[in-house]
Amino acid sequence: MRFTDAEFDNIELREFIPIEKVDPVYFEGAHYLAPDEGGAKAYQLLADAMNKSGRVALAEMVSRGKEKLVLIRPSKGGLVLQTMFYANEIRDFNEIAKGEGVRLSAAEFDLANNLMEKLSSEDFEPESYEDEYQKRVLAIIDSKVKAREITIPPAAPARGRVIDLMTALKESMKTVQRGMKRADQKKRRKA
Repeated sequence: MRFTDAEFDNIELREFIPIEKVDPVYFEGAHYLAPDEGGAKAYQLLADAMNKSGRVALAEMVSRGKEKLVLIRPSKGGLVLQTMFYANEIRDFNEIAKGEGVRLSAAEFDLANNLMEKLSSEDFEPESYEDEYQKRVLAIIDSKVKAREITIPPAAPARGRVIDLMTALKESMKTVQRGMKRADQKKRRKA
């Protein structure tokens, strides 16, 4: 099956595979796909069939003469084109040291597990995270537009390398507990 569009030369579907077989490390960027004029039925048929089967389409796309590996997946009743890295563009994870041979105590494991439980959530809510850098840049631009003198705040201190995991986990727990206390205090004030 081939698709053509003004944005890319063509997309050739190669195979359909279960989405859980695709490691997200290969994902590069996501783009919403919309049907061209007269293509709504084929678009919806593909979206519905992939959604029902739990499979996604691996394809090769040619854009401006350059080949790109892509994955087309169903999402919220439509289709998303996920650009991907080729295998040779991903570093072999076996080449990375992963702390093999390190012994963990039960107390260390309990502390890590406790931290994860306190910070766990059942839903992914991306709107609760903000790009602080972008906000600072937009504030500087806004100041410049309003012809104010711009002062750049000092950069946040660089984080050092964590050497003692146990100490780092204990500090994280303290931070979480302080945050939880502040949230409880805010709730009490509102009540």
